[in-house]
Amino acid sequence: MRRSLIFYLSLAAIAIVLLLSFLIFYLEQKAARSLAENGVNNKTGLTKVDSSQAQKNPTVVQVNFQTDDGVNIVGDYYDNPAAKFVGIVAPMFRADRKAYADFCRRLQANGYSVLAIDWRGQGASVDSSKGKLNYQNFSQADFQNAIFDLEAASKFLRGKGFQTNNQFLIGSGLGANLVLKFLGGNNNFRLAVLVAPRLNDSRVKIESLIDPGLGPKLILVVSASDSAAVEAVTFLNQKMPGSQTIIYPSGNDSRGQFLDDPGLSDKIIMWLKTKLF
Repeated sequence: MRRSLIFYLSLAAIAIVLLLSFLIFYLEQKAARSLAENGVNNKTGLTKVDSSQAQKNPTVVQVNFQTDDGVNIVGDYYDNPAAKFVGIVAPMFRADRKAYADFCRRLQANGYSVLAIDWRGQGASVDSSKGKLNYQNFSQADFQNAIFDLEAASKFLRGKGFQTNNQFLIGSGLGANLVLKFLGGNNNFRLAVLVAPRLNDSRVKIESLIDPGLGPKLILVVSASDSAAVEAVTFLNQKMPGSQTIIYPSGNDSRGQFLDDPGLSDKIIMWLKTKLF
């Protein structure tokens, strides 16, 4: 009698354990589905972006502001009311502020506000106190003066409540060279992402901008097929230890469009999350 009772009690215990295991599994799967439906990657914690909805996002607005030398800069401001940090996104001079729109939306969805600008003389930033501007007619001094565009962008964001030490920079091509130049004179900036910088560019020479102390603030992004950018990134990595390099296996080098690749942008966003706190 006792043995029979023990036997049945054991079966009951096993049944309860199996039932609890099934219930836990069910709840975990339900939670995972809920996260997926709300656009959260369970493995990385990064929020996905639905481009069709993002294009209708009312928190992306066109803004404009003046530089100290009288140029009207136009930008797109991706507002995130909960953001503690904000990024300034500066494209190549052959592209405009829309070039990295998907990347900006991913940043916005993952907790950051973003300001993407048109450099002076391109896109919508063509009006100035001296008349219309076209970067294709710029002298070396004109390109050097584009540093005022970044200063004006930073000032605009301070007006939004983001102090300099809560701002980071993302520049591509010649824009990356200008970002490095700007970062050297503004040490309060937290981080900078340099996409496809250029070595031996007479307009803004990065060889003269080397500051070993900036290394830990930098992430260098390049396409493996862009030999000129690979040369520049190799040089910067050697001269500024502590910088991180991401080499993308292929991409549209003419405009650095590979930055919009979700796999690459996730790596950059994860790097930002580890550095900004």
